[in-house]
Amino acid sequence: MPGIGGNASETVAAFLVDSGLAFRPSAVTGSNYGVTRGQLPTAGDSWVAVTDLGGDVQGKIQRTGESVTYPRVQILVRNKDYAEAGDQSRAIAEALSEAAAVTVLCLNAVEVFLYGCMIVQPPTFLYEEEKNRRQVWVTVVQLSVSEVPVP
Repeated sequence: MPGIGGNASETVAAFLVDSGLAFRPSAVTGSNYGVTRGQLPTAGDSWVAVTDLGGDVQGKIQRTGESVTYPRVQILVRNKDYAEAGDQSRAIAEALSEAAAVTVLCLNAVEVFLYGCMIVQPPTFLYEEEKNRRQVWVTVVQLSVSEVPVP
């Protein structure tokens, strides 16, 4: 998907904020979960981190020879409570599974059209962090996205 680049994780993070499943650290909201791009921060017990994994090439456009690449994103959910982290991870996977034809305004002011998401790895218990014994769940999604053209 030309032009999207590193915006896949930003698109998912913005979608989670719009869906009320997470909030940006600088925002005040009803959600208990903060969201950042990249690795999980060392502080904070209830957190979601969204990381770009790179694209999955699935063929070429016959006319132009351009590769068709779908970005993949890893979503980590952390909480001290195993069940709560699992519930949050499943709620995120469900919301992304149902996302279709949604326009998302990313933090970097780029509007992205989210055609849909495919769950590549369903919510899975990853590990229990030794420090503070926080539970971590992982989900991987593949996006069909494009930048919204400026009229």
